Amino acid sequence: MGFNSQRLTHSFQWIDPY
Repeated sequence: MGFNSQRLTHSFQWIDPY
C-alpha cells in the first residue's frame, strides 16, 4: 500500500462504515 501512516488513519474513517 502506498499510503502514508496519516493517510491510513483517514482511510479507516471511510472504511469503517463499510
